[in-house]
Amino acid sequence: MYLAPIKKILKCPENISAWDVLVDNYECFLWDDKTPLDLQWNNIPKAKKLGKLNLHLIDDDSVEIRFNKQSIITRLLLSKQDYLHQIFALNNLINQTVEIYLCIDSIGSSNLGFAFGRKIDWEKFKVEFGEKAFIVRFMTIPADFNDFLESISEYEQRPDITCSQDYVNLTRHLPIYWKATGKNSWVNVEQDDGGLDQRKIVNLINAYIGTDNSSINYLLCFNDQEIVKVSGCPSIAEKLFLKVKESIEVKSSYKGFITSFNFTELFIYDSDFETVLIIVTTSKALLWRSGELLPISQQFNK
Repeated sequence: MYLAPIKKILKCPENISAWDVLVDNYECFLWDDKTPLDLQWNNIPKAKKLGKLNLHLIDDDSVEIRFNKQSIITRLLLSKQDYLHQIFALNNLINQTVEIYLCIDSIGSSNLGFAFGRKIDWEKFKVEFGEKAFIVRFMTIPADFNDFLESISEYEQRPDITCSQDYVNLTRHLPIYWKATGKNSWVNVEQDDGGLDQRKIVNLINAYIGTDNSSINYLLCFNDQEIVKVSGCPSIAEKLFLKVKESIEVKSSYKGFITSFNFTELFIYDSDFETVLIIVTTSKALLWRSGELLPISQQFNK
């Protein structure tokens, strides 16, 4: 039953992540992954009983979302944010009877998870477990899509976590919303199994940081908290990266695909912070240089 995992999440102690509950019950949630949203919804028996979902492509720029006798047309963003945009639109379409919430414990993973249920069921959970327990685990989807993206970003940059000095120095050189990505501003560095593509990362280092700098630094973080730092000469970038990989742990997987690691960001930067290569989980690499976010050549997506 799709409501049972929600109860398990709410029963988790506040200081313990409920990520394992999400992974163990992967098929009970909606995900912003590569599977079309209507296939996800209709493959969950209890979700289908609430109403059948259909996505109908109108043209290259828009898609119609149909649910029972209701429909809404939403534009395509031509990026991974399309999945978030469709979940956002679906919630606006059906929230008179069914509500969708972002699972906060999925923030920082390769994909975001969303829980759904009838409004009456959510109200019962809030009464049973209390409002505080509820907002620790589930985020309401705002009425505005940009507010939705900013809310996710704010959770990713939670101020209650003690940052290392290296991280503080880095963030002084990064924009407030450096995780926001525009078209062609990032490249995928994820292997088919969900792991990091070591070859691609080393090639990015050689192309954008170079081998003529005096030092290169790797800072592996989990929600802004330092896990490990490795420094050395850029000419041995591959050997340095192997040291970083020794500290990377797989936290969970699903059907052979890695879904979570023990880190959320990997920063690779030169000693004066002139160039910073940012790896967000295993999904994307962004380049920050001389005060601005720069696009990375799409040759690295091949």
